[in-house]
Amino acid sequence: MHAQRFVVNLPSIMRFVAAREPGPPEVLAVAEAQVPAPKRGDVLIRVAYAGVNRPDCLQRAGGYPPPPDASPIIGLEVAGTIVALGEDVDAWRVGDVVCALTPGGGYAEYCTAPATHCLPLPRGLSVLEAASLPENYFTVWHNVFERGRLQEGESLLVHGGSGGIGLCAIQLAKAFGATVITTVGNADKAAYCRDIGADHAINYRERDFAAEVAGITAKRGVDVVHMNRIMKPDAVAVIGASSEEGKIGNSVMKNLINGGYKGEIYPINPSASEIMGRKAYKSVKDVPGKIMLEVRPE
Repeated sequence: MHAQRFVVNLPSIMRFVAAREPGPPEVLAVAEAQVPAPKRGDVLIRVAYAGVNRPDCLQRAGGYPPPPDASPIIGLEVAGTIVALGEDVDAWRVGDVVCALTPGGGYAEYCTAPATHCLPLPRGLSVLEAASLPENYFTVWHNVFERGRLQEGESLLVHGGSGGIGLCAIQLAKAFGATVITTVGNADKAAYCRDIGADHAINYRERDFAAEVAGITAKRGVDVVHMNRIMKPDAVAVIGASSEEGKIGNSVMKNLINGGYKGEIYPINPSASEIMGRKAYKSVKDVPGKIMLEVRPE
């Protein structure tokens, strides 16, 4: 007997939240569109709740155009019920309740998502609460644990610890037995980060965080750095930069490059002439501009 692939009598038209023009929240309005059909490897979700993230606000304001292959509808994370399965989807069934990271389309009654981007609701969380998980937790898991390979007993430096990504990074790292140092912009944010588990919270407006990290770690440095956003330096020097996968300096370089940092990135490695298309310098004293970040791998 074949598993059910879709809910009978699905509507053809759905409502969604549209930005009539770039601007503040007042430009949002309800509109109608065709219910999307799941492609191969996708599922169709009847959306109960959609999360709100910074990229959503930027897209609504006209500063974050979706990629060509993404839905033009705003919304990157949802929670709801699977109502249809695309070809080659075997891990889920119609009727499963999930939260999902979506390629846009979340601010709608129905939304497609890759089946591999769906998770069952964590025990003890409501559908409403689960809708807030995918964007932050998927991002942190990929950056810190899959790429950064953070291990129990290691240390993590989280820039921007009071934001959604930062708070998630602190919580996950502590859950896996790591020491967490975070940077924030004021005393209230520092206290909040310590309350949720950060071992050290540094107000970068009052203290040189590189010097503070050096003191906390006895000049050893941290094992992994997670950068939510850059705090307006002229240039970043990555000490111990590397082109080798799995190395701390490699992870930091990728975070800077892929994170859209607009300043100069200067890899420091006396054994290399170039790393990731950028000239490598033998020492910090050779680097022009303000140094924001120092990573000293073992």
